[in-house]
Amino acid sequence: MSVMSTKTRVLDEATVLRAAFAPLQVMAGFVLLVLGLLTSLRTDAVNVLPSLALALGLSMAGALLSTWDRTRGPTSTVTAYILVFGLFHAGLVVAVAVGGEELLVGQGDNSWLFTQRLPDAVRAVVVGMIALTGGVLLVRALTGRQGRLRADVSEVRPEGTVLVGAVATGVGFLVLSYVVAQNGGLALLTSGYGGFLEAVGGAGTFGYGTIIFGFGVGFLVAGGGAARRTGWIVFVVFALIGLPLGLRGTVLFLGVALLAVEAKKRRVPVWLAVGVSYACLMLIDLIRVSRAEGIGGLFRVDLSRIVPLRAIAEMGYSLKPAVVVDEWMSSGTQPLHGVTLIAPLVRFVERFLGVRGPSDGIDDRLFNVEILYRAGPIGGSPVAEGLRNGGLWFVIGLMLVIGIGLALMDRLPATPLAGAATMVVFLPLLIAVRNSLAPVLIQMALGVILLLVASYLSRSKKVTRS
Repeated sequence: MSVMSTKTRVLDEATVLRAAFAPLQVMAGFVLLVLGLLTSLRTDAVNVLPSLALALGLSMAGALLSTWDRTRGPTSTVTAYILVFGLFHAGLVVAVAVGGEELLVGQGDNSWLFTQRLPDAVRAVVVGMIALTGGVLLVRALTGRQGRLRADVSEVRPEGTVLVGAVATGVGFLVLSYVVAQNGGLALLTSGYGGFLEAVGGAGTFGYGTIIFGFGVGFLVAGGGAARRTGWIVFVVFALIGLPLGLRGTVLFLGVALLAVEAKKRRVPVWLAVGVSYACLMLIDLIRVSRAEGIGGLFRVDLSRIVPLRAIAEMGYSLKPAVVVDEWMSSGTQPLHGVTLIAPLVRFVERFLGVRGPSDGIDDRLFNVEILYRAGPIGGSPVAEGLRNGGLWFVIGLMLVIGIGLALMDRLPATPLAGAATMVVFLPLLIAVRNSLAPVLIQMALGVILLLVASYLSRSKKVTRS
């Protein structure tokens, strides 16, 4: 028997074994999800925080196991989203339950973590994780469980994707530079994150500049070759500037989205993902000082006191909006029935028709505006926004749709345009993990326009060269 036939037989046997293991993997994952849900119901425990931490840990592990894509590994869109969502919603509870209250990093009043509304918020997160998993598995049941990498994509020219990526990166950079220059310039480097946010937070163009820049870098990486290397270099430079300013979320979301684009063509080893994640947690705790004191604070840090678990705790404050909103709803606040998701479109139509907005200037149809007005700058969360619109059932529907969208992105082939499309969908969803969902549709629409231009330019290149 030839060596080639032996290798083929071994590969076929491995494929059969993986196919046989897949249902067991899903079943084991759902067992963990159910255990997580049941654990979240045990609010009569003597010390409820460890019980809630266990519920969050079980649900996250169950979601990861049920949806694990062996082809793309830890950087598939589904796996990456679950990890980020879990970090921002479970990190604080798990870290404090394991390491104690000294891991609370002084983000204002932390009494909400010990209120009677916390179990309800955690239960909503667990249910949302189950719904997300269900959406992913539904798509895979209809289209095939795992995504497949295509090694040969030479028939698809990347010129349009690269050109649009270069232009978008440049435009985004110019917009960001202009906003920074108009609001303090280099002085922002020493103002800390609070000063930086206060300076540029009111400039809506900063958010648009960030998303355009992110799409541009993603298009470059999706283009492959020299453009891919250029995209990663640009991202590293951006991270070196943004992280000391405290833009950890912005840098994190962009980096994770870029890894998902990379996963279209090559599998990232688990050991590498774990190592990079650990290093990032160390870095996040390191730059915690610069968020408070400015970039000069980095030179006064005691490196022996850098603790990754503290970084996990600091990232986990997206659970607070869910607790706050649950308290609102329990006290009689009326649900908005999805209004927050289409509020920007409604406001645009009102302006076009000359309809006046709220007389007090506070439009609580925008979830981020209501949160800021009623609770302060605590960010947002898909779970919190779901609770605000219609309670637990709305959370289920919202997370189900997100799961379906993520799974569809994993089904796209390994082409430049498909990688760019992944960026257009994935980056806004990642940003919304700790913010309002209202801008997501607008951001995706902007990305679709860039995709259409890139597709047109790629076709034009083909016609020219044929």
